Amino acid sequence: MVFKSPNPSTDMSAMSVRRYHVTGMDTRCELLFHSMMRLVGDKAVSRWVHDAREHDLVITGPDATDLACPTAVRRPFSHFTSGRTDDCAMLRLAGMVEALNAVEQALAAAGEGARSPGTGPTRPAGEEVMKLTRWPEASLMAFHPASPKMATLLLSRPMTLMELVRFSGIDRRVCAQFVTRLSQRGLLDRRGSADRKGPAPLRSGGGGLFAMIRARLGLGEEFG
Repeated sequence: MVFKSPNPSTDMSAMSVRRYHVTGMDTRCELLFHSMMRLVGDKAVSRWVHDAREHDLVITGPDATDLACPTAVRRPFSHFTSGRTDDCAMLRLAGMVEALNAVEQALAAAGEGARSPGTGPTRPAGEEVMKLTRWPEASLMAFHPASPKMATLLLSRPMTLMELVRFSGIDRRVCAQFVTRLSQRGLLDRRGSADRKGPAPLRSGGGGLFAMIRARLGLGEEFG
């Protein structure tokens, strides 16, 4: 049987990436779960990939004992089955998409902190906003093809790391690494969220070229 996406034109490379891990399940159920997660594809808010070392979500089975990555959201395997049991035969694509989107809401409500490979959790992104003080030099912009998009957003007005992820649609790790590079060059003005005059932009993707022009003219939002 061949499964085809109902929307094959969707650009999955533009989706933010989330990572999950399964523990405490028998091999058959775990393999089936991974297969179903691949079928989820672009149907959920983010693209989900398996990562046993660093993850945003841990799916626990009846024999779960792994407490690695304690900052990750934990959900029982039954949360993803239509019968709310640990029977992997009850896995349904629509139910899994719904469950994953609920996890997204939980991550947002928890004020998820940024993590870089090989490090533990840092200060929650919701507690700090940042803004570019000037356009980065060419060597920094060569870091990633999406660097101009991320820089434009950070020039337009102050925002947190998770807002940058949300509005740019870029992988959280890529955004975090770009922000780190900017900070090391002294290009970021970082403040607590209480210092921000107003909310971050409400639309995804920022203002593009117009936002960059406004920022360079000094018309972007500033810290108080």
